[in-house]
Amino acid sequence: MLILAWILHTTLAATATAAAAAPPAPPVVVELFTSQGCSSCPPADRLLRELGHEPGVIALSFHVDYWNRLGWADPFSSAEWSRRQSEYAAAFDRAGVYTPQMVVAGADEMVGSDENRVRRAIASARANATEARVAITARVEGGMLVAEARVEIENRDPSKHQLILLVTESGLITAVARGENAGSTSAHDFVVRRLLRTPLTAVEGTTGTMTRSFDLDSEWRADRLSVVALIQDPRSGRIAGAAFASP
Repeated sequence: MLILAWILHTTLAATATAAAAAPPAPPVVVELFTSQGCSSCPPADRLLRELGHEPGVIALSFHVDYWNRLGWADPFSSAEWSRRQSEYAAAFDRAGVYTPQMVVAGADEMVGSDENRVRRAIASARANATEARVAITARVEGGMLVAEARVEIENRDPSKHQLILLVTESGLITAVARGENAGSTSAHDFVVRRLLRTPLTAVEGTTGTMTRSFDLDSEWRADRLSVVALIQDPRSGRIAGAAFASP
């Protein structure tokens, strides 16, 4: 009995030590392509807000502009975000785009309100993660949002990846006056405000630091901003590493 107890204690101790030594799983990036003019989008917006507050998930809300012509111009929409969605459509060999669409880890897509499917995709991405290490810090300095990203690209071809820095804002509330959601109040977190792409070939050696600055828009609330860093293969869309920070 004493021998069995000693073996059990040793096994548990070794397991605990291994768990403590294991690095945390890399975060999974979940992108939602949405619009305030889309009546099917509010449930997906709510799901993204929920996911973005869970550990191990980085949420990004891209408001597309192709709904604007149907009666309501989404104040957070951009043709650039519509192009990003079209890039995913090409990578996934889809004929077109739709809202609400979620893209998980740049590798899987589904209807953004399908919570079961989204969570399965997150679990799969977490189980099959091949992390490229990236860290990010952010600070407000002289009317600028300064982001500093440190990347490690050892064992990766930098010509096949790029560093993407994004500024997001949360706590955004809009009274929607027209369109399919007329008369409703729209709430959004993790709304992408700016995006900057830098080729990883700009990093000298296998480790490097890049500093980029963003003008602070007068409409932004600095206390609600975050900066996200992604290492992404622009051809396949797959995200190899991600991190975020708040100023």
